[in-house]
Amino acid sequence: MIKILTAHSGQGGSTTAHINLCNLLNRNSIDCELYGPHLWHHGKCHSRSIEEYRSHPTDNLIVHLIRLIRRPSCHRLVYSSHEFSRIFPLRESHPSLYDAIQYVSQAQREELDVRHPNERIITNVLDPIRPVPKSFQRVAGIIGAIEPPKQVHLSIDRALDDGMELIHLFGGINDQAYFDQEIRPRMDHNPGKIIFHGFIEDKQSIYEHVTDVYHSSQYETWGYIAAECRLAKVTYHGNHATKNRIIMSDEEILNAWKDLFEIDQSKPAVHA
Repeated sequence: MIKILTAHSGQGGSTTAHINLCNLLNRNSIDCELYGPHLWHHGKCHSRSIEEYRSHPTDNLIVHLIRLIRRPSCHRLVYSSHEFSRIFPLRESHPSLYDAIQYVSQAQREELDVRHPNERIITNVLDPIRPVPKSFQRVAGIIGAIEPPKQVHLSIDRALDDGMELIHLFGGINDQAYFDQEIRPRMDHNPGKIIFHGFIEDKQSIYEHVTDVYHSSQYETWGYIAAECRLAKVTYHGNHATKNRIIMSDEEILNAWKDLFEIDQSKPAVHA
C-alpha cells in the first residue's frame, strides 16, 4: 500500500497533484490512499482524514508539508516536494529521515538545495483535458489564486495590451486587499470586459471558454497551467518563471514511482 500523508488537502496545486497521483496508481493496480486534514480531497480519490492514518511496516509512505522528528514505521519513506523554501524549508526538516526526495522540476531542486543522496524529479499527473474547437477568438483566461505572487494585474494588462476582447478570471481571492487595490479598478475601467468567476473546479470548462491564457507568476515550482494549455491546445502566454518545465506522460510518472518504491508488478502484491 502507498499512503500519501499531507498537511494540506484543500484546494491547490499540490492537492490536485496528490489526488491525480493516487488515482493513477489505483488505475494501475497499485493500492494508494491520500490522507489530509481538509475535506476537499474527499471523494476525488481513495481518501481519508489525516486522523485515520495508521503506520504499517509494509507501507510505502509519501509525506508532504509535514516536519517529521522520527521515522515512522514503513517500508520506504519519500518526501514529496511541491513548494519552494519560502513555503517549506526542507533543509530544516530532517531530510536524512527520508529514503528519497521527489521534486517536480529542476528549478525547484536547485532552489531548495537539500543535497540528498536519492533525489528524483517526477512531475505531476495532469487532469484529462481535451481540446475543443472554438467559435470565437481573442478570449483570454487568467487561472489561479488571486494574490500578489501570481501578479494577476500584470496578466490583465498584458491581455489588454494584446487586444483580447474578453478576459475571464478563474481563481479564488486569497488576498482581498490585493483584489480591491489591483483587480477591481481594472474591472471598473473595463466594464463588461473582465469577468471574475472565482475558483472553478472543472478545468475542462475553463479551457473550453478561452483561446489564450496569461500567466505572470513571480515563481512556480512546476507549471500546471502551461502543461494544461498544451493539452487543451490553448495559446499560453507565460513569463520567465513559468516556462521551460519538463512534462512527463502518465506512463513515465507511473514507472518513476514504481522504480522509486521498488514495485515489481510481476509479483503478488502485499496488502496491509
